[in-house]
Amino acid sequence: MYGISSKHPQMHLDFGKTIAIALHKTPMLLYHLKTTTNTAVVPEQHVTEVFSLYKTKSVELVMDWQNTGSLAKLNEEINHLVRDILHHPDFWPEKLKHFNAGRENRKADKAEENSPFLQSFTHATISIDVPSGRKHSTPHPFSIPGLYFCKITILIQEAFKSPLSRHFHLLPFNLYQKHPYGKADKRIFSELYDSDVFYDEHDKVQCAPSDDPFCKREKVVAALMFWLDAMHLTTFGTARMWPVYMLFGNLSRYI
Repeated sequence: MYGISSKHPQMHLDFGKTIAIALHKTPMLLYHLKTTTNTAVVPEQHVTEVFSLYKTKSVELVMDWQNTGSLAKLNEEINHLVRDILHHPDFWPEKLKHFNAGRENRKADKAEENSPFLQSFTHATISIDVPSGRKHSTPHPFSIPGLYFCKITILIQEAFKSPLSRHFHLLPFNLYQKHPYGKADKRIFSELYDSDVFYDEHDKVQCAPSDDPFCKREKVVAALMFWLDAMHLTTFGTARMWPVYMLFGNLSRYI
């Protein structure tokens, strides 16, 4: 708060001046103060003007929301909220009259349990041996329910049924860089399906025995790549998990 007084602060107040009150990132109000002997009275309904740091009230509300609560509201996220959500043709503010985030999340969790995607997973309970902490003492089994897993064969079937399978490379090939001055061509290794390993596995599959000796269907290799990556489960602490990722090597890395 800052202002201009006509006399020393310790003397009787005689403002009759205009005091400007400015708060960081909030509207600036301009009041005219009426004074008595040593008190200043701000009229409740006699505000001369209202100034805002922003062009419109809508912009002001959005920016005030950004600067309250969580500090994780980056400028990029605010731009995404306004451009992609608030300006979306299917966004209707009146539909959010009785909106409650907790209730909507509970509905989504319940619907997810009955989703066709989750139905393809198998539910199981696993047992983990937990050390007792005492020497020469057997570990105690600890049961963990609620594990969902999907068989790899089901994942392969679903992948080859998806529209993305049209981009799968089912036959191996060599990739070369042709030298402009007539020198020997240089072989390029960029994908799994142009490697020597893929060639070898393709030949093995063609020679592999089949349950049907009269089968004329094409035999191809489903190239699966697996890897692990540690993931923190909490913002603070050392709790981690190591999810297993699977990727099809038949698909180019650029798709």
